[in-house]
Amino acid sequence: MSPYRVDSRLSGRHPFELFALYLAILVSLPTVLGLVPEPGSIREALPAWIATVWAWAMLLGASTALAGVYWRDRASGLILEQLGLGVFGVTNIIYAGAALYAVGLSSIIPAAMIGGFGAACLRRYFQIQQIIDSVHEAERVQKGQKP
Repeated sequence: MSPYRVDSRLSGRHPFELFALYLAILVSLPTVLGLVPEPGSIREALPAWIATVWAWAMLLGASTALAGVYWRDRASGLILEQLGLGVFGVTNIIYAGAALYAVGLSSIIPAAMIGGFGAACLRRYFQIQQIIDSVHEAERVQKGQKP
């Protein structure tokens, strides 16, 4: 049994994390498919390609993170989740900054929500790295190797 295999209830995946990732897919997919235009006020202030790139990155990051959450092999799953959260987090922080820069303080609430969730995703990214590092350290100790 792999040391990465962890009961999902004890793995630190909070229901709010899962909800927000599902919500990100539902919000970004229609934009990616061209069914709805990019967000209004931000779309008017930024070039269209920025909103489209953001939607794609949000879709890919959230989908990759959720694939990792449900991946059967815990080692691969944690790495997939970490990768998705990293892409999602960085993209949202950049987008929030661009919105604040282009639109100004009137975009503070959506920018804070987008950027705040991006920061939370990056925090989880680093928590997963700590989990991976501690497992590698435990494996080295088991094998009698020095850290």
